[in-house]
Amino acid sequence: MFSFKEYVDYIIGGSLFLCAPMIPKMLSVPVSHINDGLTLMIQVLSVVLILMRINAQSKKNESDAEE
Repeated sequence: MFSFKEYVDYIIGGSLFLCAPMIPKMLSVPVSHINDGLTLMIQVLSVVLILMRINAQSKKNESDAEE
């Protein structure tokens, strides 16, 4: 059964990763190197969020397998 709470990290991380190039434009930051840095930072943090979620899920699967 699909549970939204289990996959919310993937949804947030994926949407941030895909929308990162648009966020500086929405914030109207006039300097291009700040835009590039902000885009890169958002994408890196979204990938970190997804990797942390995958790690937590694998630890949960291991503990379930031991029981």
